[in-house]
Amino acid sequence: MKAEDWIKVEDRLPECTFGDRETMHYSRSVLVAMRWINGCSSYWVIRIACYDKILDQWLDHNEVPYKGVEYWMPIVLPKED
Repeated sequence: MKAEDWIKVEDRLPECTFGDRETMHYSRSVLVAMRWINGCSSYWVIRIACYDKILDQWLDHNEVPYKGVEYWMPIVLPKED
């Protein structure tokens, strides 16, 4: 994983290929990066989420929305030996 692998949500969203047959409104799970500000300090938080194009929201595995997602990247699994 390199810094240039992250995709700005303003540039592109993941392709939505899951859901019921008519809508296909969920993306695969991806990594998302959100900046959290706590008082005078800020830090990046990385989570796994999917994008729902009907709701226009990022959701965790329990379908709870994430706010403030700025970047995403596909999850790349290790090669099998």
